[in-house]
Amino acid sequence: MVKLKLVSAPRKRIKKSKPTVPPLFQAHDKFFKIAFQDKENASDFLKTYFLTQFPDIELDLSSLHLDDTEHVSKKLHHLYSDVVYRCKLKADSTDKIIYLSFLFEHKSTMPTSEFNMRLQLLEYIHSIQRKNKVEKLPESIVIPIVFNQSAKSWEQQSFRSCFPNAPQSLLQFIPEFAYFVFNLADFSDDEIRTLQEYSALRGVLLAMKHYKNVDFLKNHFEEMINFIEEHPEKEDLWQTVFAYILGNGELEQNIVNSILKNIYSPKIKQKMDLATNKGIFGQAYRQGRDEATAIWKEKLQNTENELAEERIKTENERIKAEKALIEAENTRIFLSLLYGWHKKADATLIANIASIPLKETQLWIAAFEYIQASRSLRDDKKVLTPKQWVKLLEKRKTKCATLSEAQVTRLLKLLDEPIGS
Repeated sequence: MVKLKLVSAPRKRIKKSKPTVPPLFQAHDKFFKIAFQDKENASDFLKTYFLTQFPDIELDLSSLHLDDTEHVSKKLHHLYSDVVYRCKLKADSTDKIIYLSFLFEHKSTMPTSEFNMRLQLLEYIHSIQRKNKVEKLPESIVIPIVFNQSAKSWEQQSFRSCFPNAPQSLLQFIPEFAYFVFNLADFSDDEIRTLQEYSALRGVLLAMKHYKNVDFLKNHFEEMINFIEEHPEKEDLWQTVFAYILGNGELEQNIVNSILKNIYSPKIKQKMDLATNKGIFGQAYRQGRDEATAIWKEKLQNTENELAEERIKTENERIKAEKALIEAENTRIFLSLLYGWHKKADATLIANIASIPLKETQLWIAAFEYIQASRSLRDDKKVLTPKQWVKLLEKRKTKCATLSEAQVTRLLKLLDEPIGS
């Protein structure tokens, strides 16, 4: 069969979508999780900022304990930072115990929409309730607490507000629940400094509020970490604060050095020198840059893999289309040759209709006539299969064109038709 050289259609250009560059060091979620896994921090936060808004709630804070957050799917667990505490209400006259689950959800940037915010919290609430059921724990009232670290305030709205055009009768099918919003930007530094219960929370909140404010860090760094003197046993916590402020990859080394010079407390300075000797700052700083680079490389690699898969898919589709066109053209040529010969047309005319050279046409006609003549000389008991005819033609390839089994089948069918049909 003739091999055709088809002009392929121009390839569709695939627009490369560059992945968004991640922040230099996404330390905020990690820091929040470590800071609020400290029970005293969580307890002080609830007493200072939550219970003051709900005076009728009396918590038994002695029962407050950190809950296992593995109930959240691994996919969500890697994408979001959450801290869950379980606590009991103080017993009332009925002595019936009521459990609460406080879900701390941190946002370093403003949520994109109320709908997305509520949908995410709803998934968490469902996961917590399911975990309680699986582990046969008493049911608890889940109270989501959204900790908003961004400079803008976020006010919760109802779920129904996301569907402003819905008929009134449909609103009853929309689940409603409340969540508590803590906007860090709404509190002045002086209001944060009024925290007396546990001074570590003061340092955590000030660090989260001013982590990019170089002037504040230079003048108030010691204030943020002076809980070292009151709670020397919290070494892991103050080292975490150190690493977050100074080693998060957003401050250059010369700025870090200038901040360290403004420490006057001998005890704190000693701790700082010890931390410096351990390489905490440099290690955290390098870790920040390495993590940012790793995240960027991973996203870039994922994008390249997606583009490569798309290119392969497009190329396979192009090849498949070209093969279909070639097959269709070969079928046209074969049928032109076959029916032209069957109608006893002149070889030159058949070649013109099929659009192939006369010499090739003559080879095809020779193949048709060989099979026709051979069949008439054979006994009916020795009928050959198409595959056997193909093998015979291959032996005569210098004198005849080579046919496929499908082409031989079509030829035999035509030869068996009554004359004049």
